[in-house]
Amino acid sequence: MGDIAYGLEIPGFMFALKPAGGGDQVIPMVIAGTCPTANIDANWVKVNADDGLADFVNADLGGTFHFDVATGAATLPAKYKVGGGSAGTNQSVGTGTCADGIMTIGTVEMFLTGNGGAIVNTDNTTPANSEFIFAFGQKTISDLNSLDGTYAGLLIDESKAAGSVIEPVKVVCSAGVCTGQGYTDVETGTVAAGSVSITFNTSDSPATGFVTGTLTEGVSTSPLICMFDTNAVGSGKIIGNCAGEGAGSSGTLFNVLFVSI
Repeated sequence: MGDIAYGLEIPGFMFALKPAGGGDQVIPMVIAGTCPTANIDANWVKVNADDGLADFVNADLGGTFHFDVATGAATLPAKYKVGGGSAGTNQSVGTGTCADGIMTIGTVEMFLTGNGGAIVNTDNTTPANSEFIFAFGQKTISDLNSLDGTYAGLLIDESKAAGSVIEPVKVVCSAGVCTGQGYTDVETGTVAAGSVSITFNTSDSPATGFVTGTLTEGVSTSPLICMFDTNAVGSGKIIGNCAGEGAGSSGTLFNVLFVSI
């Protein structure tokens, strides 16, 4: 029997592929050859962190992004800590020109989509310093119940042993609480017995499209910051991305990207 890879389609934005035997990496594939035709106002969350980052709770793991299509200027109007507090405002990324959906500003490489999404590599010259960011357009979250549903996702848990950092997961959300379980067999839909939970706080906080929350794994807890699009490109699909410090594993990133099914 041949190797089996698995992937996650983010409607209108990208396809995230986890290759078989590919180690602890995900290959993100965005819509090719598309540059924005209007200004972008997006939320973003980090899907990995640089090797030297130790304090995840006070790090800027989420924030807002603005791209001015007329000037080519990219800025970060706000950056947020995991708990939602400010980690900085009005940071200039720089100015560049988009061609075939790709814009490079210094060492920052952006893969932009025409519908307001982006994948960003913050340092394309020094892998140890690079951080990857996923962004999509800012949209209001009416209330926590609007996030109810069953999701397929990819979990990046840097506290795990090498070779098992990335795994496919099933997430079920109801009334502001999500329960996640890892798949033991993606094809049959079999999940592991253990689970983690995420309890959300107020919707649209610290800004439109964001929710903060608490990750619980066993008796350990840690804060998370999440962003959502409750109707991705009019598909009716909900997409979410949460980042924070692994519960009970200080200095390691926990990130889960998930899509309603």
